[in-house]
Amino acid sequence: PPYIIQWYDALTNTLLFTGQDYTPAPTGSYYIRIQDPTTGCISKSDNYAITVPTAAECAECSCTGGSYGAITLSTIKPISTINITCGKDETIACITPYILNATFYCSAVGCASYVTYSITDPLLNTVTGTLPYNFVAPISGTYSVVLTGYCNGIKCTSCTFRFIACPPLDVNLVSFTGKKEGKKVELFWETASEKGNSYYLLERSIDSQKFINLTKISPKNTFSNETLKYTFTDLFPADGINYYRLKAVDINGVTTNSKIISVDFEEYGPPKIYPNPSKATTVTLQVPSENPGKIQIEWFDVLGHLVKTSKNSVVKGENKFELEVNDLPAGKYLVRIIYQSSSTQDSKVLSFEKL
Repeated sequence: PPYIIQWYDALTNTLLFTGQDYTPAPTGSYYIRIQDPTTGCISKSDNYAITVPTAAECAECSCTGGSYGAITLSTIKPISTINITCGKDETIACITPYILNATFYCSAVGCASYVTYSITDPLLNTVTGTLPYNFVAPISGTYSVVLTGYCNGIKCTSCTFRFIACPPLDVNLVSFTGKKEGKKVELFWETASEKGNSYYLLERSIDSQKFINLTKISPKNTFSNETLKYTFTDLFPADGINYYRLKAVDINGVTTNSKIISVDFEEYGPPKIYPNPSKATTVTLQVPSENPGKIQIEWFDVLGHLVKTSKNSVVKGENKFELEVNDLPAGKYLVRIIYQSSSTQDSKVLSFEKL
């Protein structure tokens, strides 16, 4: 005889439909009761439990349109991350623990995806598995990596790249310079590449022989083939000439020294004439200069008339000139010192009395 088929919501025990063919509208869990109309016997509901998946779970997964998201190699201490590009070599350190991870996006929403790895070391030993993977390069050389993305168990796109472990260590220092800025010294250096660089030590000396550490600076990238620029400000330079040296320390503790540069931080006194007042036929003009160049000396009387002028060359530091004043009548004068250069002109004015 025909059976009576009843569809119930498993959560609410609500009768939803009576009949053989039923298409559930919502997703969820259901059970079916089957009754023999002749005997009245009803089947046990747990024999006919049904779970309807979500629309996303029902979606057809395929490799078409699938793509890799982030592929990363991360260190734990200190925390840093390298973003991997398929087909590109990446330089890494030996013995350093890394975490290799990647994501693969399938074409349809709800598809189960994962990524497998195959890594072949320089001795041609191969390890395989599913990411993430705790990776360590125990020896130097080339490690070939193949990642494969899967959608619901279907093998999709592969990504290949190589790790170059422990290449020859080197810091290609392009320049190292310093300049005086007010009461500070600004230091600059630039590298064209850094391979295995661990940190920099910036040192200072007052005699170019005995150096003290100013600061320790971490590299912007331990392994880099790009131009990197660094700056540091010495807030408390010593009086006089300061000598600076840069040390690059690699991951094996080997140190490479830069050339020694110097920045003159000597503070000079103001210009002066002595003796002043004076009956002598000559006086001494003491003139400091931060750079080599020329000065013009102009003498003015109390009426503002230019009565005498001369030019002299100066060197960096203190300069002294013996000036003839026997041709000047007794009286008071203003002496203007003009510093001349190709780009700027600065002047100082002194007073002088001829007795």
